[in-house]
Amino acid sequence: MKFLLKMIVFPIWLAVKLIAFIGNVLTHCACFVFNLLFLCIAISVVMSIAQGLWTTLFLLLGIGIVAFLILLVFAFVATEFWVMLSDGLKKFIFS
Repeated sequence: MKFLLKMIVFPIWLAVKLIAFIGNVLTHCACFVFNLLFLCIAISVVMSIAQGLWTTLFLLLGIGIVAFLILLVFAFVATEFWVMLSDGLKKFIFS
């Protein structure tokens, strides 16, 4: 009976492993996009300091912090959750 359950869980494990891989690839792509965003924000921050636009400076810093937090949450959800689920299923299947 346990063997039958393992045979049912195996395709689910493969699907979860695929989702984890796709999430990992998307996270890496998102990191490149966010790096370009952070570069634009950094250039804008330097320009704001040079021109004395302090309100714009604080808005840009806020946007940078929010973008970083979004990337952090996306990276956790897209990779860590699915990897932990995949590891749990793998332990069950290969036990």
